[in-house]
Amino acid sequence: MVDTQCGFKLFRGGVAQALFPQVTTDGFGFDVELLMLAERRGFRVVEVPVNGPISRVPRSACSARAAHDLRGADRAPRLARRGTGDRSA
Repeated sequence: MVDTQCGFKLFRGGVAQALFPQVTTDGFGFDVELLMLAERRGFRVVEVPVNGPISRVPRSACSARAAHDLRGADRAPRLARRGTGDRSA
């Protein structure tokens, strides 16, 4: 994946039901953990370009959130390793 933070993510119902309850991280780490769980459980993850308006966020808002988000991203690989299961969803 090139952009784990894209606001658009689509899931089949069974896949969402199988993965979302396992995610324990919020913020930036939520997306990373979710995608890692999906790949580790054998679900197909595909990146598709989406064109839309670009949102400009003030730099101070980004800086204030950066430390929290990086902590979440740091936890994601460890949390994803605990995920097990099958592709029946």
